Amino acid sequence: LAAWMSYSWLLSPTWRSSVSRDSRVVHVYPDSELAHAELAKAFNFEGDPDGAVRVVETARKLWPESGPLAAAAGNAYRLKGEFEKAREELEIAVKRMPEHVLTRYRLGQVLESTHELQRAREAFERALDVNPTFFPALAALARLHQFDGWTDAALSYFERALAVNPHSRDCRFGFAELLMEQRRWDEAVRQLESIISEFPDDDSARLNLAVCLVWMNNSSDALIQYDMLKKHAPRNTAILYNRAALLASVGMSADAERGFRDLLSIDPTHWDAMIGLSELLQRNQRYDEMIEHWQEFQKTSDDPSESWGWIAWSAALAGKPDLLRDAASKVKRPSQEDRLPDWAFIFEYLRGGRGDEQVLKRVSTEIRTLCGRHLQEISRSALLALATLPTETRATGDGIYALAVAARESNFDPISAILAEDVMKHVTNPNLRKTLIQIKESAMQLGSTGPPSAATSQSAPR
Repeated sequence: LAAWMSYSWLLSPTWRSSVSRDSRVVHVYPDSELAHAELAKAFNFEGDPDGAVRVVETARKLWPESGPLAAAAGNAYRLKGEFEKAREELEIAVKRMPEHVLTRYRLGQVLESTHELQRAREAFERALDVNPTFFPALAALARLHQFDGWTDAALSYFERALAVNPHSRDCRFGFAELLMEQRRWDEAVRQLESIISEFPDDDSARLNLAVCLVWMNNSSDALIQYDMLKKHAPRNTAILYNRAALLASVGMSADAERGFRDLLSIDPTHWDAMIGLSELLQRNQRYDEMIEHWQEFQKTSDDPSESWGWIAWSAALAGKPDLLRDAASKVKRPSQEDRLPDWAFIFEYLRGGRGDEQVLKRVSTEIRTLCGRHLQEISRSALLALATLPTETRATGDGIYALAVAARESNFDPISAILAEDVMKHVTNPNLRKTLIQIKESAMQLGSTGPPSAATSQSAPR
């Protein structure tokens, strides 16, 4: 025993690292091409790609056509970020070792790094031709198809990858994101809960879980998740916003307001929080505070002009026509907020019982395509305000028409179709009637495409 322990102690430097082990193999077998290739791979494994390149350059004097040496050199250049050299070496290696799955996968990695995504997909697919259960290629193809928006293909590859390795956190997370896009909430929850059971501090998975629970109308459990997230990351703006939005949606106005204000104390220009707090103030008819809210935003925003439309809107709700007209005159047109003065004047006219001509001048006679969340936020605020008008005002042709346009632009398409149908009974103006037909047809067409995409971890559902 003493003799063997002494001998082991003498040999221990040889096995201290992969490089020392394979250097010893090269010393014993200097004429082995494979020994030199393994030594180069060992340098790559231990984070020394320059050492790998030196080994390959020396060995190529004896084996200039070696596939294993080209593969090791290609991976070394990939690690160094020299992707053109890496691609050249790996393409040589693939030609000489067509059945070597890892080399084909490395080539796909390099092509992905140089944004040659179609060729990268082809390289990963060829790797799967060699080995259909090669997990890294399955995961890479799932990720690339998800990036390209090819949901069905991405789902298929995620399922195949998870069949091989059901414990992959990234695959489970990506799979859950796609399930959320398809509103398959129960399945997404199972994937996210499995991640959290293994990684309790995975904030991204917990945030998406909370979003799923909101969509499943399980507000109480969603709030528990957000409270855990807030405790772990008290200054994460996505968490703070989603939590405040959830509180607002379940009628916990005071808690929601504190949440929005806490977020704005961290980031005074957080647009979603600005809109959320503004809507909360509007719902509670605190219109003077709405004006102050947007005036404060002007002091901190890099572009104060974007708040003039909201000040005009708040002034209309507060019954301050002079401020309304002053703020409306300062709105840049065209801009994301140029619709707000329109709605401010429409609301003012309807509340004052004005006639058709004045209102219709302010309502666009063409169907505007939705231009992102800003237009939907504006139209949603308009719907909230129109709902406060007396029933007899909302039931007029003007009132129903305004509701139809606001519903259409806020993406409430089924409501738009119904309102457009109702208002046609009261409309004789041919141009207006033509516009209403367009609203109805576009609403029905959009409604037939299915529900909008699901919320992500960066935004709460409305």
